Amino acid sequence: MGKFKQRKHKARPGNPTGLPSVRDIDEEEDELGHGNTRVQHSVEELREMLQGCNVEERECAACVIANLAKDGSTSLGMLLEDSIIRTAAPLLLDKNLSVRHSVTGALRNISAISHDVCSTLVEYDVMTPLVTLLKEYRGEWKPCRDQAKIDSKSEIFYEAVHLLWNLCESGETPVSIFNRERLLDVLLPCLDVTKYGHRIAIAVAHCLHAVSEDNPELSSALKEVKPFYA
Repeated sequence: MGKFKQRKHKARPGNPTGLPSVRDIDEEEDELGHGNTRVQHSVEELREMLQGCNVEERECAACVIANLAKDGSTSLGMLLEDSIIRTAAPLLLDKNLSVRHSVTGALRNISAISHDVCSTLVEYDVMTPLVTLLKEYRGEWKPCRDQAKIDSKSEIFYEAVHLLWNLCESGETPVSIFNRERLLDVLLPCLDVTKYGHRIAIAVAHCLHAVSEDNPELSSALKEVKPFYA
């Protein structure tokens, strides 16, 4: 169930924090001879920030995690071992949309690294809050058409679909959860380009294509789908 491939997905671009990269910090600390101590200290700080009451701190911590994933540094392994992901994953359901967006993007970046990392995310139960988040989009919802505003709800959905796509390509467990939770009912309407635009529709199409490979249950359901255009 599910066809496993080499990673082709790209991490989300940009450095939204304006902070130095983890590589820069590591190099500086290595020169001082206490890099590992500093990384461990940073892990503890990140955990505290993620659990904090301050919205800006939670959002900033998520952005730092996203940059860690893009750096591809050895610090990522330490983050996974220390279960930062377990702390970050529930923030997919944070009441603040900016925090949700940052955390979803960070987890997407991490999931794009490798199948092994995706397996770790699944082990840390990222799928539970991810499924709950996606189910909030069940039924009619419309993207904001005002180009002067950031449509946080659409951006969160877009990042969540990419995260789901990456996880489902990595193993059978996420695919089984996809089927059991009937996420097809959430994603299928979003193939309508006239309502959701090309960007979201294409992401959803890629996700469904990945999940449907070697998945007879979903393939049968997709064959019964009526086209959006007569």
